[in-house]
Amino acid sequence: MTYREIAEMLATVGLPFVYHHWEDNSAPPLPYLVYLFPSRDDFYADNSNYQAIVNLNIELYSDQKDFAMERKLEKNPA
Repeated sequence: MTYREIAEMLATVGLPFVYHHWEDNSAPPLPYLVYLFPSRDDFYADNSNYQAIVNLNIELYSDQKDFAMERKLEKNPA
């Protein structure tokens, strides 16, 4: 997925979101989302990258447990 595709997918959820982190004192009121790429696990062989495998994390920040929103995020919202 491209950054644009991820942003379009997250926009359908209806919560503010940002890549990696909010700047100091700029985070909106809870709840909000943060997405990031914490690691890669590419498939290499014969000095070639056969498959780029990038892990995407979408983190939901809220002041209380929100099972409905978690289910919405676990499904592909796009």
